Amino acid sequence: MSLTAPWWAYAAIVAAGLGLPVLLTLVPLLRTSPVTGWVVLVVLGAMPATEAAAGRASRITVREALSYV
Repeated sequence: MSLTAPWWAYAAIVAAGLGLPVLLTLVPLLRTSPVTGWVVLVVLGAMPATEAAAGRASRITVREALSYV
């Protein structure tokens, strides 16, 4: 029999010591024009980038995709 504690015991200690205080801390939400602009810019930039990657991936066959591995 091992004298080491199971992994879930360590996880519970770390969660209680670090996780809960961080999650229960209230962080003020900043809604300013630059922040809103950056969020809009990131979302609008991510949409065509995702579409381009998915479009390219949908045009190749499974055999072609596996040839890269």
